[in-house]
Amino acid sequence: MLRAIGTYLATLITGVVLGVLIALLVTSKHDARIITAQARDVVSETAQSVLANVQENVRIEAKVDTVNQKADGVKTAVINELKPQKEVVYVPVNVPGKAEPQSCPPITGYSVLPVSVRSVRLLDDLRAYRTVDLTGGDTPESQAPSDVTLAEFVGTDIDTVKAYNELATRHDELVDFVVAYMTKQTATAKAAASK
Repeated sequence: MLRAIGTYLATLITGVVLGVLIALLVTSKHDARIITAQARDVVSETAQSVLANVQENVRIEAKVDTVNQKADGVKTAVINELKPQKEVVYVPVNVPGKAEPQSCPPITGYSVLPVSVRSVRLLDDLRAYRTVDLTGGDTPESQAPSDVTLAEFVGTDIDTVKAYNELATRHDELVDFVVAYMTKQTATAKAAASK
């Protein structure tokens, strides 16, 4: 991103310099001095504006990176917790309709979630911002158990939260920029009206 802005700045400065040189060749010395001074002012203002924009972009990207690093840290911590243990110890679970507790393996990151194919499809459509079709839930294919593991579900959830937080950060920065710009425009208009 910085390289693209640097290329843009170099192209802009080259264009201004070429314009000044052409102006020097075409106009008289006196006019050339005036044009040179004006061009210098324009280049200086443009360079300052580009530099301010680059600094603002760097600040926003650093803020977004901080948000992403937090999400990545949570993902690593949760995935590490979900890794299977070396020794599988069966735990007693009370199952409705059974008098005796049943022995079941503990839930690990690679345990399959007790959700249907339809439920997974609905969640995927909702996350992808597609139209959610709530019909067709009675077919045997829709009611079949899915093969989604707990680790996959957690990973998808964290990726969704990460995308949301990044967009929210960029939205907040855009709102702050628009408010600051409007305040500056209002102050400029008031100053011009008072003259």
